[in-house]
Amino acid sequence: MEGFTPVGIIPPDYECQVCKQVMLEPVILPECGHTYCKSCATRVTNTGPKHCPNCRTPIKSAMITNFTVKTLVLKIRATCNRCQTVEELESLLIHRCPEEELNCSNNGCNEKYKRKDKRAHTDVCQYEIIKCHQCHEDTTGAEKEVHLTQQCKEGRINCPLMCRMRPKRKELQMHISACKERQRECDVPGCHFWGSSMSMEEHRRQRAEKHVSLLLDEREQLHDALFTHDKNYSTRTAETVGSFSWTVDAFKERAAQQGSKNPMTSEEFEIDGKTLEDGALREIKTDMQAIPPTEVGSMFPENFH
Repeated sequence: MEGFTPVGIIPPDYECQVCKQVMLEPVILPECGHTYCKSCATRVTNTGPKHCPNCRTPIKSAMITNFTVKTLVLKIRATCNRCQTVEELESLLIHRCPEEELNCSNNGCNEKYKRKDKRAHTDVCQYEIIKCHQCHEDTTGAEKEVHLTQQCKEGRINCPLMCRMRPKRKELQMHISACKERQRECDVPGCHFWGSSMSMEEHRRQRAEKHVSLLLDEREQLHDALFTHDKNYSTRTAETVGSFSWTVDAFKERAAQQGSKNPMTSEEFEIDGKTLEDGALREIKTDMQAIPPTEVGSMFPENFH
């Protein structure tokens, strides 16, 4: 009965005849009826010849708990060897002795403490799991300082651009993108000034006249570029017209009616790479996608086929 000392004399029937200790878990050997503590009975029946240590009767059946003896044993009064508490064994067996030495359960901590000192140890244990008071994530006492100064998402830090604001660590990138001290380029084309938002406002006030001049220059450049583009487009359009043949029915009669001073104009048509037959139009050969009404001018029979 390790850890406890019985008060008074223990009846012989409560003691195991093998180990001479109080039987906390008494069992009966069915073949002979003798009672032993469970650990001794198990050891005897599992090693060597299986027989009763007292009467040598062969043991073939499973042992049975002796509930009568167990009930009587649990009523014995005893003293806790650590805290000197005196109670019945039934209570002492579940007794949480304040003087009992325990190993710290925190991973990495090898300290030992008495049960009564657990709270004091927990408060100083560097391996105790704690909740960060800001982000509520798990950390340890040893890592608490590092967590707060370098990792905690809810922790506030100084702006690296020195704007005197203290954004939360999780909002730092968003803050930097809008920070007044963030350097940026003037958005006026041709102006290469770089500065913070505050200095940019001052720059715009001081350089307003220059900005107007730059914007006018930009306008002229855009105008020239647009004009050049239109000119090039017209040239490319003319180059893609190519050549085509136009056969006109009753050309002589129509030419006589039109007269030499009145131009003859074709009807509007589209070209999609195949021969079209539409009124007077019989054959067209060209790479154009579309041709507007075409003014032919003064034409004579010998110029067409």
